[in-house]
Amino acid sequence: MATSSALTVSIQHGIDTHKVELGEDWKVKDLRQHIWTSFSIPVDRQKIIYKGKILSDPEATIQSLNFNSKSKLMLIGGAVVLSGEHEKLLLGALVDGFLPQSLHSSAKLDYMKSIRVMNGQCMNMLESLDSIQVSPQDTAFREKKKSLITGINKFLDELDTCTAQLKKL
Repeated sequence: MATSSALTVSIQHGIDTHKVELGEDWKVKDLRQHIWTSFSIPVDRQKIIYKGKILSDPEATIQSLNFNSKSKLMLIGGAVVLSGEHEKLLLGALVDGFLPQSLHSSAKLDYMKSIRVMNGQCMNMLESLDSIQVSPQDTAFREKKKSLITGINKFLDELDTCTAQLKKL
């Protein structure tokens, strides 16, 4: 993934728009890899649309596709979220030294990506819960909402603990 001069494009993913800096000599496969590392969306789960067409040729260059600073791409695809059990096993293997040293950096990177995705999902849930209007008389629903928010916050605390453990490794 060589970079000559930089080119900034907009990538629409869901309701979010991201400004992404690309090398002009990048190929579609380089863009896909950048999306994988930046948004935690695996290459095989990405659909990138530009000017109404899916970018399917991984060897096509950004220049050959006529990208410019006003280019807008649409990204369809979701991040892979691993189960909590997988996360615990992976972290345990790292912390307890059961994972070979040669796999540490990639495992840490994968784990940090998963944490970032789960963190974002939790924040989205909290925003959604916050937007729900509840009448003052509906105490049962208020309590359930409060309990759910508390649970999500506890989970976020656990993610912070996992992140701190990983940084120590």
